[in-house]
Amino acid sequence: MNKKIAFGFWLLAFGFLPAGAQRVLSLDSCRQMALRNNKQLSISKMKQDVAANERKSARTKCTRRRKCLY
Repeated sequence: MNKKIAFGFWLLAFGFLPAGAQRVLSLDSCRQMALRNNKQLSISKMKQDVAANERKSARTKCTRRRKCLY
């Protein structure tokens, strides 16, 4: 009997939690969430940032030596 009461309490306490976490999404919010969570897009953005920083670094080194190779 004690186990039945504990199971009933557990079911009442935790049975309704997932229902409260759901929400209705619009198409725009789904797209924004997909773009935010897309790993490939974040990797390509990082690669672009690295390339831009390498170009800046190359230009800085070039002006300090006063001999540019390009």
